Amino acid sequence: PAGIDDQLKNDMFEFVNANKALVQEQANTSIVQSHSQACYTSRKLTEILIQENSECFECLIEE
Repeated sequence: PAGIDDQLKNDMFEFVNANKALVQEQANTSIVQSHSQACYTSRKLTEILIQENSECFECLIEE
């Protein structure tokens, strides 16, 4: 049954390739989610630092 063996090999290769693509897609999704969270955190920290610096400058000017 060479035809059956060839079909089985083709099916296995197709499964392996589909699995690799799925794993890569999941990894890419994870990277994007982490990156967007890092950008959000960075933006929030920047807002806090700017606010704190502004408050400190007001103290310096008033004194």
